[in-house]
Amino acid sequence: MIAPGALEDIKVLDISQGIAGPFAAKILGDFGADVIKIEPLTGDYGRTMAPFHKDDPDIEKSLFFLLLNLNKRGITLNLETSTGQKIFKELVAECDVVVESFEPGYLDSLGLGYAELEKINPKIVLTSITWFGQTGPYSNYKGEEIVAYAMSGIMSISGTADREPLKHGGFQSQYESGINGALSTAFTLLMRDFTNEGQHVDVSIQEVVNSTLVVNQPFYSWTGAVQGRRRSEGAGFGNVMPCADGYFISQ
Repeated sequence: MIAPGALEDIKVLDISQGIAGPFAAKILGDFGADVIKIEPLTGDYGRTMAPFHKDDPDIEKSLFFLLLNLNKRGITLNLETSTGQKIFKELVAECDVVVESFEPGYLDSLGLGYAELEKINPKIVLTSITWFGQTGPYSNYKGEEIVAYAMSGIMSISGTADREPLKHGGFQSQYESGINGALSTAFTLLMRDFTNEGQHVDVSIQEVVNSTLVVNQPFYSWTGAVQGRRRSEGAGFGNVMPCADGYFISQ
């Protein structure tokens, strides 16, 4: 595990929005990196996500946004203008990492893809976190939590056999991918110390969720049996159960 302050000499540009990318950049900041959050003029859409401080739906009061953007400085840029692109390129020249979550091909269309950033700064690490990655037949598909879970296969074992498949609660796929993105970026920075070159880190949220089937896939390879959802009765401690004090326990 990297120690606190291990990334204190690293500068990060976070142009991602939502959950996965900002969470990855936050983790890098937690370990000492200097993170600059770059938002469009309309703001990160994460600012519209509840809960809000005192239930006031103000873009400055989203607790979701505040949590995911701790340890960051902030500016706004319009990357679709020549002025915004000029400032962004100047920042890239001085930074080590760029974290982004745009649809594949968007940065390339602006002349800000990895090939161009590498010319500005040969040691830059570009970390892209998207629903289905930068390449492949699904790369341009739209994504959402339930889509990532369904297409990863994990919903086939989520829930009980006597009801429909279920996705996991909250935004677990995006948090898992944020952790994956942060660790992958840290490893890439370590590799850079040996190669003196940057890389493009490509994180697919769908693939991250699929990796959680690490037990089920070899189980099929060894036995030929497909694991599915369990019956609700006899599920033991792998269930939600009422307690005597009125609360519930889930395991």
